[in-house]
Amino acid sequence: MIKKLNENEADLIREIDRAEDITSSYHVKNGKLVKYCHEHIAGGWNPNELEDIVQRTSELIRNNGIVLGYFDKTNMIGVISLGSLKLTFPNNCVLMDIFYVSSGYRGKGIGQELFKAIKGEAITFGLSGIYISATPTSGTVDFYLRSGCKLSKPNQGLLRKEPDDIHLLYDL
Repeated sequence: MIKKLNENEADLIREIDRAEDITSSYHVKNGKLVKYCHEHIAGGWNPNELEDIVQRTSELIRNNGIVLGYFDKTNMIGVISLGSLKLTFPNNCVLMDIFYVSSGYRGKGIGQELFKAIKGEAITFGLSGIYISATPTSGTVDFYLRSGCKLSKPNQGLLRKEPDDIHLLYDL
């Protein structure tokens, strides 16, 4: 079940198991994606990063952003969000801030359901697209590419914050 979260529910992000076995990642060279071997086991949340994400999500909700949670019977197992501020580049787009699906639930269509739901929210804002600054892991980038996202020229402000991220755009 997908539900729009209120500010008091941002803390539920803690229930998501972010662990991942990473086998490869991407970087951009001459405007093209290049995959390379990058084996790494990503454990759970970094406590400082988790606190930042929870706080940022609460603020996003207060500022009229959209946060959708995906729930099984008892726990939140996925979350996706859109900011409310339109970017100056790309024009008439907003940033997808977070998107996580718990480890044991990946590959079951939950990510696709969340992405479809957030696209619907973006359309109601009258936006041209959703901008994504994605972690460079192949699982993440491949998901977005399968979902219809295209490699984008980077937003320079976001590139400075996360220089390894892959910048993508979903046209609405």
